[in-house]
Amino acid sequence: MRVQRHTIYTLISLACPFIFAFAVYVYQDIKNAEFQQLLKNASDLNPAVGLSGFAELIQFVVFVLIGCFVGLIIASLSLWNRKKILSLGLVGLVINSLPFITLLVFYFSRI
Repeated sequence: MRVQRHTIYTLISLACPFIFAFAVYVYQDIKNAEFQQLLKNASDLNPAVGLSGFAELIQFVVFVLIGCFVGLIIASLSLWNRKKILSLGLVGLVINSLPFITLLVFYFSRI
C-alpha cells in the first residue's frame, strides 16, 4: 500500500500545532526550572511571579499560532497536490485556521 504525498502533508499539518505546543512546554520546563524551584521555596509572592506566568502564557499562545500558520501552509500544499476540495487536507486547513478565525472575530467584535 502506497501512502500518497497529500496524506502525509495532511497528517503533518494536523500535528503542527501540537508539536509546537509540546516543544514550547518542554522549552519552558527546562528554561524555567530554577525559577520554579525558587518559587516553591519563596514564602511571599511578588508581582514578578505574575508577570513571569503571563509571559509564559503569551509565549505559548504565540508559538501555537505559529504552529497553526505552518500547518495552514502544509495543508495548502496537501490540497494543491490532491486537486480535490473535499479531502483530509480541507480538515487540516479548517482546524489550523480556527485560531485565526477566532482572533478575527474577537478583533472585529471589539470595533
